[in-house]
Amino acid sequence: MTEKKSSWGWGVAALYGGFVLFLLILVVYISFQRFEMVEGDYYNEGLKYQQHIDKVNRTMALDSSVVIRYSTSDRALDILFPSTFLPDSIRGTIQLYRPSNSLLDRSYPIDVSGDFRQIVDVDDLVPGLWKVKINWHYGADDYYSEKKIFVPK
Repeated sequence: MTEKKSSWGWGVAALYGGFVLFLLILVVYISFQRFEMVEGDYYNEGLKYQQHIDKVNRTMALDSSVVIRYSTSDRALDILFPSTFLPDSIRGTIQLYRPSNSLLDRSYPIDVSGDFRQIVDVDDLVPGLWKVKINWHYGADDYYSEKKIFVPK
């Protein structure tokens, strides 16, 4: 009777060899990839972001928040600040941020009238999505409010 030689040992060796070859190729490939941080000074950026979170939390803790309305008929922003503050002491900026084109961004100083309201004429805004970002402070505390608006054609 003739014995058949089994070649399963060669198959196992080829499998292990292929796995090792795959790992070597993967290590070489990964070693040539560049991994860069988004921010070079990530620690200070993290601190700034924490300050932003604190502003948002402080704003949410207020009894009443800033109300931001866009009037399509007047093409104006109507911003109503909380009446618990003195209107003359509210300072800050109103930023209109266009996510698709930063060249269209604009900023206005906060100038609250006696009825806790500020009207911002935005007749020349390009139609589309805008973010209204309000960074404001009263006394020693900073606050932040934000709302998305859509300007129709």
